[in-house]
Amino acid sequence: MESINRLTHGLVDYAGLFPPAGLGMAQAVSNYSDYRRRPDAGMLGRFVLPASRLDEFADAAAEHLPRGTHAEPWLLAVLLTDKFEDEIPAILKFNCSHWVDSPSGHALIDTVEIKASRPESVAQIRKTLPDFYRAFIEIPPDQQSPDLFSAIRGATFSAKIRTGGTEENAFPPGSAIVEFMKACRHHGIAFKATAGLHHVVCSSYPLTYQPGSASAEMFGFLNIFAAAIFLFHGSPDADVLAVIQERDPSAFVFDENGMRWRSSSVSAAQIDRARKEFAISFGSCSFTEPVEEFARLLAHTSTPSA
Repeated sequence: MESINRLTHGLVDYAGLFPPAGLGMAQAVSNYSDYRRRPDAGMLGRFVLPASRLDEFADAAAEHLPRGTHAEPWLLAVLLTDKFEDEIPAILKFNCSHWVDSPSGHALIDTVEIKASRPESVAQIRKTLPDFYRAFIEIPPDQQSPDLFSAIRGATFSAKIRTGGTEENAFPPGSAIVEFMKACRHHGIAFKATAGLHHVVCSSYPLTYQPGSASAEMFGFLNIFAAAIFLFHGSPDADVLAVIQERDPSAFVFDENGMRWRSSSVSAAQIDRARKEFAISFGSCSFTEPVEEFARLLAHTSTPSA
């Protein structure tokens, strides 16, 4: 279905190395290789890893990476630290050794993610990072100043919001997410989200995979991305917040023409534009959870085309 394909294409950046999954490199790489062959692989985005583990990734991925002139590379998103000036050469070296026809296999780091709380920090990142890379700047929840968003604005730079974690206090209020999205829209900035979005719709879920884990109210990835799409196309703040907080899966309905949330709707073309220009992806430690939950939701809420 066109509306679903446009909503979900490349939506899930696989972050299996990170909590709560916390997988070893070999297992995470093997999983990603398997996911690329699934029927729902269209939802799979980049493999996320820290810059400090690039050599480990190269060793683990050697038997999995595609080879040959026409091979589609694995796309990687690499997390940088405040030592990014020392980490960038390692990224360049990795790309050079994993180019087309490389005996090491074909992989490409085209995206980096890094935290910054001051405009000056963003300026230094921009000065140091080659233009080839897209950078997602993670903005701390208490540092969402207009000056910081203004510093991010510009070619190849986007914003990043953390929407959860393994502790209840890691989840921001829905109103803070609305304000973040509004600031991004005002400044013409795209964004990605990360953490706590491995379920489809807002509800109370266990914080970790450990037996007896505490639970907390989590946002669903459908809530976040539907809200972003409606905001991008001019929906009022109150409606955007209501989408973020929606707990009823049946409130979201898809058909060939688009997506509906209660009495509001967007077309497939509007979904496509918002995904390409505004709401890019989310990082998840699980690929199967969000994808399979979404499939179950669609089985009950989508409307077949005529």
